[in-house]
Amino acid sequence: MAGIPLEQRGFQIVLAKLDELAQSNSTLCIESTGTAHTFLELLAALRQGFRVLIVHVKAPLDTCVERVMTRDASVHIPVSDHRLKEINERALLVDLPWDLEIDNSEFQDETAIVESVKRLLQN
Repeated sequence: MAGIPLEQRGFQIVLAKLDELAQSNSTLCIESTGTAHTFLELLAALRQGFRVLIVHVKAPLDTCVERVMTRDASVHIPVSDHRLKEINERALLVDLPWDLEIDNSEFQDETAIVESVKRLLQN
């Protein structure tokens, strides 16, 4: 299984897990570059059962590369520099109706980010 069928299967797993987690959590968060071919299908499915808010977190490629290469590899899918660059270039082309945009170029005070998200959730 590869390509779009693999994406769809992955999204079905995500949706099932979100349904399970929603039984005991009022707010859930998932992360995506938004570059999957079937991402808009996932958004549509999420909107059927959840209030969906889209937060755009952006940072320069060099910052992303540095952060990815220094993160805990045991809990992330390994990715090459070339693939990381390709993913980030594609992510820059994603244009969605963002509910909140966060510039994460420099490490920000976590409190400021949390407060921004809290305000968004209260609307």
